[in-house]
Amino acid sequence: MTQRKREGGVDMGNKKKPNVSLIHTSRTYTLKEVAERFNRDVATVRNWVKEGLPVLQGTTPRLIDGAELKVWLKARQAKRKRPCGLGKLYCCKCCEPRLPDPSTVETEGAVIAATTLIRGKCQVCGTSMHQARKTVDLPEILREMMGKAKAERNLEGYRDPGANPPLWSEQGAFDFDQYEGGKERVH
Repeated sequence: MTQRKREGGVDMGNKKKPNVSLIHTSRTYTLKEVAERFNRDVATVRNWVKEGLPVLQGTTPRLIDGAELKVWLKARQAKRKRPCGLGKLYCCKCCEPRLPDPSTVETEGAVIAATTLIRGKCQVCGTSMHQARKTVDLPEILREMMGKAKAERNLEGYRDPGANPPLWSEQGAFDFDQYEGGKERVH
C-alpha cells in the first residue's frame, strides 16, 4: 500500500483521482499548494494548467481559485467515467464495459435487500467481473446478458420485489423468510 501525505488528519488524496472535497472554494492556491494538497508533483499541476485549468491573471506566483479548481477537476473526472449500460459489467483488465460470457453469469443476494450481485467473466480476457444492481432490474439485465431463453431458466422462482408484502412485520421484526430465506427474526 502506498504512503499518503496527511495534513491535520485529512487524507491528501491518491494518485488515481484527486479528492475534490479537500479544496476550499473560498480560497486561492498556488501551484505548489495544489500539488501538496493532492500529493502530486508541481509539474503535474503545471500540466493541468496547460490542459485548461484556469489561473488568476496578473498574479505572481500564479494563483488558482478554489471554486474554479473544484469545477475543473469534477469536469475532468466526469469525462473519464465509463457507464456500463444495461447488460454489461466493467472489466478492470480491459478498462471497458463488456458483456460477460453467458455461461459464467451468476447472481446472489447482496447485503442490501433491494440489490443483487451479478458475477461473470469477461468474454475478451476472462477476468472476473461483478457489480451490484437493483433486484427490480434483474430480469431485463439477465435477458440482455444471457439471451431470453437462458435468462428465463435462471429466473425461475424470481419474485418481483415490488410485488412483495411489506418488509417489516410482527411488531417491527425483520422477516428473513421473505428476503433471505432464513428462519430467524432480528429485533
